[in-house]
Amino acid sequence: DLKHARKVAIKVLRPELAAVVGAERFLSEIRTTANLQHPHILPLFDSGEAGGFLYYVMPYMAGETLRDRIDREKQLPVDEAVAIASKVSSALAYAHRNGVIHRDIKPANILLEDGEPQVADFGIALAVQQAGGGRLTETGLSLGTPYYMSPEQATGDRDPDPRSDLYSLGCVTFEMLAGEPPFSGATAQSVLAKILTGEAPVVTTVRRSVPLHVASAVSRATQRLPADRFPDVASFISALNDPSYRYGDLSAGAGGGGGATGGGGIWRTAAAALAVTTVALAALLATRGGTATEFEPLTLRITMPDSQRILNSTDYLTAVLSDDGSTLVYKGPELPSGEQLWVKRRDEPGAVPIRGTSGPVMFTVSPDGSAIAFIQQADPALRVVPTAGGSPRTVADSAQAIGGDWAQDGYIYFQDFGSGVSRVPEEGGPVERLGDPDRYNDSDLTWPSALPGGEHVLLTKWGNTPASDSIAVLDIERGEVRTIALGVRAEYVSTGHLLIGGNDQTVAVVPFDPVAGEITGTARPLLGQVRGLQGGALDFQIGASGTLLYVSGGGSRSRPVAVDREGVVTQIQEDWLEQFQGFATTSDGSRFAASLTQGLQTDVWTRDATPGDTPPQRMTFGETDITRPTWSASGDTIFYIGVLDGASSTQVLARRADGTGNVAVVLDVDEVGSGREIQEIDVSSDGRWFVYRTGGGVASRDILVFERGVDEVGRGLIAESFNEHSPMISPDGRYLVYGSNESGQNEVYARTFPDISGGKWVVSSGGGTEPVWSKDGRFIYYRDRNGRMVEATWSDAGGVSGREVLFDARGFFADPVHPGYDVYPDGRFLMGELADSPELGVVWIENFVEQLRRMERSR
Repeated sequence: DLKHARKVAIKVLRPELAAVVGAERFLSEIRTTANLQHPHILPLFDSGEAGGFLYYVMPYMAGETLRDRIDREKQLPVDEAVAIASKVSSALAYAHRNGVIHRDIKPANILLEDGEPQVADFGIALAVQQAGGGRLTETGLSLGTPYYMSPEQATGDRDPDPRSDLYSLGCVTFEMLAGEPPFSGATAQSVLAKILTGEAPVVTTVRRSVPLHVASAVSRATQRLPADRFPDVASFISALNDPSYRYGDLSAGAGGGGGATGGGGIWRTAAAALAVTTVALAALLATRGGTATEFEPLTLRITMPDSQRILNSTDYLTAVLSDDGSTLVYKGPELPSGEQLWVKRRDEPGAVPIRGTSGPVMFTVSPDGSAIAFIQQADPALRVVPTAGGSPRTVADSAQAIGGDWAQDGYIYFQDFGSGVSRVPEEGGPVERLGDPDRYNDSDLTWPSALPGGEHVLLTKWGNTPASDSIAVLDIERGEVRTIALGVRAEYVSTGHLLIGGNDQTVAVVPFDPVAGEITGTARPLLGQVRGLQGGALDFQIGASGTLLYVSGGGSRSRPVAVDREGVVTQIQEDWLEQFQGFATTSDGSRFAASLTQGLQTDVWTRDATPGDTPPQRMTFGETDITRPTWSASGDTIFYIGVLDGASSTQVLARRADGTGNVAVVLDVDEVGSGREIQEIDVSSDGRWFVYRTGGGVASRDILVFERGVDEVGRGLIAESFNEHSPMISPDGRYLVYGSNESGQNEVYARTFPDISGGKWVVSSGGGTEPVWSKDGRFIYYRDRNGRMVEATWSDAGGVSGREVLFDARGFFADPVHPGYDVYPDGRFLMGELADSPELGVVWIENFVEQLRRMERSR
């Protein structure tokens, strides 16, 4: 600077950026930052235009940037990193009070001289964006550096609040301590994908010497949702310098969830929703060059905050995608309890619930994402509701189904139990039965998907087991169903391929002619570990836009443990970690039985209920659809649900507990005339009475009773217009406890037994599920709506005389319509302690079709 005889630094905007911004507007906007005066803010001396270049002038710093320091030393001393972060925070707090957000905090913009940091380029990003307006987005240029960009910046938010700067500073602090930023990758694309879908790790997983309060502060600052971060940078400074500060459970290894406390707390993942909008996508294209169809497919994993979480349904699809790729519909929570449909738009960060869709069992979305067709539990009507919200309208009065397809031809296709495969116009009208009822078995066909041309429908044909399921094609005109491959579910791809899910939870790709309905080539493996559904189907879908969607994670593996009244856990068999569906103990508590799922096969196993090395014993061989064992009072017989010798429906089966002898059929649904699948059973202590529950999914759940040696058919016991489930007879045989939603939410009820007219009592208060009698009949246990185990004291004359909350049972396996635990004679609980498993999420692969085309060209 000749006038003042001092050295200065001059920064010049890149010509292509200057051309978009414009000199007059840039110089006007940058004046607003010239008045920032703070010890840790590098001042702005001057700005202007020269020879077509836009420039601004700052003091010359003889030191180095924080980038240089980190590159040289990798990790900084903890106290020095905290001091730098605190001083930068004070500069940000001052700027924020004056209405200026930096928008590009990174090590290269923090200058160090004599150990004192100064933040450079304050307000430059704002000036560029304000001056460039909408034209900036069109250039494909992105403001912010990927490693330190907040998720809201990455999703194109043009007006981020101060918490965006806080996130960036949290990333810089992480790098000062760990030597690397929280998210890294080979390309800007991969870094942005991780920022949008991942949880920042805890810095102590990289550098154990970082104090817990510092690690806690950094974890909270780098939360994906702005609402989960500190309210301001001043709070961040305070936490960095407060040795008692804690945030979440840092032992979990990822910074997320949980409130700020003085010592620990419960950590829960609360992953933000995913949204890649114009600015972020443009940044990816600018990094690689070219158009959207030329860059590598973008693979992202979508998880949702707890209040919008994706529910782990085992019977039906978890999520569906519109053909145009704009709209994701999934099954999520409904308060105070239950589930409903949620809509997540492609370009919006969060999801919204769709009222009037409680208890959905089948749903499909229109090709343009504007509406949802759905069926609810205990209601066979097929209804359509706008994804923007509104009143549902009925398009078919009876359409009980577990699979459906809203096709491009304007029809909604569905499997209608008892009526085969049908379709109805999307605006409503006559239901058209497809095919000749004499040419195929109605109950064997499901998961219909219309193929291009409107002449064929892709189907899954059920076999006796998932291993014998097959993929079939229905010729609409001829009414014929032709098997084309083994598999549990299939989807057509516009490249002329089928994606076929196998019973090993993998997906293969095979060439396919949709006009002829024939496979034309050899299958090749594509995906692994896609989430399996009960009955064998796999949770995946591909839209006409070329976006592949599949669901992963959400496993329910657990290990059997004993839990006392205070919630203290004692390991029983540490080595036995499986996907259990519940437990049942013998009356003396010495042994337990469990239904255990491995792959898509479920069997009954038994094992000692006390700690030891005794191996488990498999009890079932050859039966199918096995689930939910219970013991005889003497402990010498195990009763369970299954299908034996090719029976057409589920049966109550019995086997000697020592594994010898043949399997006996105790109760057959065909014999008792209920007309529906048996889903739960319980037997009285004297072996005289069986209570069982039928229904589920689209069919109403009812409780029936069968007296051995007396009844020739089962009798309806509690078969009302509500959903009843979880029946269990008291040890003395005088009462029955069960769950029902008759009050509008799940509650636990008790009635006299076997004559239910002698009295009825409400056992739970404010919500309850999974009722279980104590072995002496003095108590009824259940989980309340908050997941806590509750003990209700039962009066010998009937009724509850008191309730006591025992412990938080949310860390153990649960099944709302069947008890997932049992009780020892000494009052301890036999439960499945949930193991760490991947969070349930939707994997979203953009431009999958383009990848598939390249794969074919390279063959």
